[in-house]
Amino acid sequence: MSVEQVGPGGVSNSYGVRGTSAKQEYDNDKEYKEVFVLKDTIPLTATVSSDSGVGNLPDPATVSPGQHFFLASVGVGGSWWYSDGTRWRPVGGRVTLYSLPAQVDGVAQAAAQNLAEAKILAKTIQVGDILRVSNAVGKSGTVDSVLRAIRVSPAAAATNGVALAGGNSFPGTTGRSAGEKVEFKKVSATQFVPIGNGSGTAPFSGNSPNALQSPITVSNSDTADIYLSSVLTMTSGSEVPTQQMFVVELIASGG
Repeated sequence: MSVEQVGPGGVSNSYGVRGTSAKQEYDNDKEYKEVFVLKDTIPLTATVSSDSGVGNLPDPATVSPGQHFFLASVGVGGSWWYSDGTRWRPVGGRVTLYSLPAQVDGVAQAAAQNLAEAKILAKTIQVGDILRVSNAVGKSGTVDSVLRAIRVSPAAAATNGVALAGGNSFPGTTGRSAGEKVEFKKVSATQFVPIGNGSGTAPFSGNSPNALQSPITVSNSDTADIYLSSVLTMTSGSEVPTQQMFVVELIASGG
């Protein structure tokens, strides 16, 4: 893990003055930077960690408040994390882990197709955290139907991972498109539970005769990376499925 102490503008040094503004001399070409710190706030020390995930950060109990780590490998464009003394948290309480960059068209076949996939590094999700998925799919006609499943696998590009949201007509034969927002809460290193009614399909909202969902056992997300995927299966294979959107957001637990 490469780490670097950085000040404003990326210049190596420490910085911050409580309740004042200050001009300081930096070792890098004697550049001067104005540092403004709001009154009654704690100065921040930024630490860059560009080549590792949350699992490679120090023990959160050993890190002083206000010290932030930038993880280039976690989230769209990277993300900032801090320690609350007991765990690592994304700054702002949430981070977008994946966003499908462009629409993806599948092929006309009956076999399952993995059209979008988010790689989630080990220990990024902690117990109590929620994965929120925004999912939009379509198809080329009004005869076939799409069986969609949101699956978790320890391997990339898999179509047979554990289903957190089971396959169902999404959309059905006469429909052309469907969208949903679903959430999955981590309850242990190896279990997630779908949040919402007990239908097990879509949209996890409204009334259902079924009880609330029970935890679903998946591969261990503390010890290894996992892959969260949108897997589409055409019932007859006569039409082409389309993945328009697949966004995965991490929402940290706690108040």
